[in-house]
Amino acid sequence: MNELIRVADRVPAKSTPNTTVPQSVEALETSIESPTQVLEILRSKPSASTLRRVLIYLCHDNLKSNEFSIKFPSALSTQIISTLVNSTVLDYWSTIKDSIHTVQDKARLLRCLRSVSGIGAVLTKINSLIAELDQHTSNRSYTIHAIEELLAILADILSDDDCANQVWRDIVANVPNASQRKILWKEFTAQTASSKILATAAQAEDVIQTSKESSSDSWIAKGAAFAAWLGRNIAAMLAAVDVDDLLKWTAISELCSKSLSLGYSGM
Repeated sequence: MNELIRVADRVPAKSTPNTTVPQSVEALETSIESPTQVLEILRSKPSASTLRRVLIYLCHDNLKSNEFSIKFPSALSTQIISTLVNSTVLDYWSTIKDSIHTVQDKARLLRCLRSVSGIGAVLTKINSLIAELDQHTSNRSYTIHAIEELLAILADILSDDDCANQVWRDIVANVPNASQRKILWKEFTAQTASSKILATAAQAEDVIQTSKESSSDSWIAKGAAFAAWLGRNIAAMLAAVDVDDLLKWTAISELCSKSLSLGYSGM
């Protein structure tokens, strides 16, 4: 991702409203006007209702072309995604994951993280927590629970058979620079088709199951199931591509070619 940020620095950044950041989260309860405010709120452990407003802001579909998008790679979007993964999801996931009253909140949160940066942040956090266990952390039960929650979140991020197509559409819609698009898609193929997700998920599930404190049976940790998911995603992209969309044909070809190295049936 460092290469991507360097490229992003050479591209005119999407501007954001020049507003003064208020000193309290309460002042933002009824109005969120900038991504800078979003970051401040997330770092301040917001209430459930304030988090809902943040997620609505981040998922807004009608932003003008010069406004902030969490799917556009930038220093600010990276900080917001990092805060979501390292703090917000661990604080709120158990509350929103199964409740019928928070279905939309869960969907919005997953949508915010369904990107190269979002998936990468979850993978990084899982790996760091596994490393903590290797160092014999004193808070072992919490760490194992956090790994289990993040593994479930990652599975939900990827659960749709149209996931790859969604990531591609977001890249095209939010990243105007061709070099950035290429870097992002290359990273997504590495995450999905070069075993980054599968290897991390398998290691996480092994840690959970051997801990005797919890149990996990995640499909993203199973090679055949993951390969089948990847095959369905490639099929979905093929079904939605225009015959003259050479850029997307190239993206599909790259994903399909890389997928052959997984070594599992089901594709």
